[in-house]
Parts: sequence; C-alpha cells; structure tokens
Amino acid sequence: MHREVTSARPGTPSPKVKWSQYAITFNASDHPASTRDVGTLPMVCTPTINNIAVVKTLIDGDAGLNVISTETFAKLQVSYNRLMPTMLFSGVTDETIIPIGQVRLTITFGSRNNYRTVLIDFYIAHIGLPYNVIRGYPMLAKFMAATHHAYDVVKMPGVMERSSLSAAMKKRLYAPSSMPTRPHQPPTQRMWTPLTTSGKHQGRSR
Repeated sequence: MHREVTSARPGTPSPKVKWSQYAITFNASDHPASTRDVGTLPMVCTPTINNIAVVKTLIDGDAGLNVISTETFAKLQVSYNRLMPTMLFSGVTDETIIPIGQVRLTITFGSRNNYRTVLIDFYIAHIGLPYNVIRGYPMLAKFMAATHHAYDVVKMPGVMERSSLSAAMKKRLYAPSSMPTRPHQPPTQRMWTPLTTSGKHQGRSR
C-alpha cells in the first residue's frame, strides 16, 4: 500500500538553548602575555567539584565524556553508594578502560561574583594520566563554552557578562603537588586562584 503526502503541518520549533542569546568573542584583550608556548600546551584549569577545588583539570574538546580519576574521586568526599553502573570506554589511553561507575556532581567555574554552576555526569576510572579530571565536549556544551587555544582561554556565558577562565601554566600542570582537598574558601578570600574572570553577575545557574 502506498500513501501520498499532500500536506504537512509544521512542527513546533525547539526552544533555544539556554545562554544562546549571549555572543562569545575573542580579541586582542585575551592575548597571553607570552606566545612562546602557544598551541603546544594542554589547556588546564581549576574548577570546584562538589565544593572542592580540583587542580589539573584538562579541557579536551575532542573527548566525548567527562572523567574523574579514581584517586581524585576518593578525595571528593562522595559516597561510593552514589555510583551508578556504566559501560566501558576507550580513547583516553591505548587500552579499554573499565570505570567503577558514573556519578552526577556539581561543578563550578568562575569567581565569587561571577560564576556558573551546573550538574555534570562523570565517569569514575583510573586514567593513568597527569590529570585529575578530563573535561570533554559534553561539559563544554552544557556550559555553552568556547575555547581559543592560541589565546589559551575558555569563555562561557554568564547572567550578565561572560566569564573568561585562563588555563593554568605548564609548571602548575606538571607540578608534583597532589590535588587539594579543601572546601570552598570563605567569601572574603580568593577562590579558583589559577583562573581570571571578566565581568560580574550575581546568582548561580543550574
């Protein structure tokens, strides 16, 4: 039996993605002080995950998932009972990785007066790399973030202005220090010290 379509009702337009009304641009004001290592260093930063500042967080726009190392997860003060079953994955190292589970945690970027917080699903696994966390494109999409590797910066929309988070320097990435296990600092002190921000807004987004 054959059916002929003579007319069609237009579908309901999908709602626009949150924060899409804000343009993200890069210009000379984002230029790093030194261009010696432009394009040669990985982009890393220090977000706050589950109220703990996590150094050596790699921003990898080619990664299809977000991963927290098992060593880092043990310091995040999260109950292992919250882990959900998940599948194997590959591509991070030369071998297939068997995660111990998946968990949804809050992650915050920015400073006290200009920040964004969202819930992100993380794979928990032993990754055998010099990073505590790998932030893939699912997280970049959730934050509506854009990266510029020549300027070594990632930007994301805020409530009023954009946040500009500079990547940590190479010496910070490969320093032998372990991940700190401190909670949020009091509001009177500086938080997320490897990051710089521009613009201000009040409030938090989930």
